Amino acid sequence: MRYARQDVRPCDECTRLAAESAALFQQYLDAKDALTLTSKNDPARLERRKHLDRVSGQLREARRRSNLHEETHQDEFSN
Repeated sequence: MRYARQDVRPCDECTRLAAESAALFQQYLDAKDALTLTSKNDPARLERRKHLDRVSGQLREARRRSNLHEETHQDEFSN
């Protein structure tokens, strides 16, 4: 919510997108830690790597949606 002002109630969509991004970022950190703690010869490593790649893509997409939505506020709050 980069463009939120003190005198304006936060946008519901901004709040939802921020919560979605925060949840996905936590999933990303968990997946990254799980992969880091897995030895290179563990059979589960490949599946954990795929999971990390999948979560990374979801996080990137969520951030893209958030940025696109934020652009709608630029004109609203610009001078």
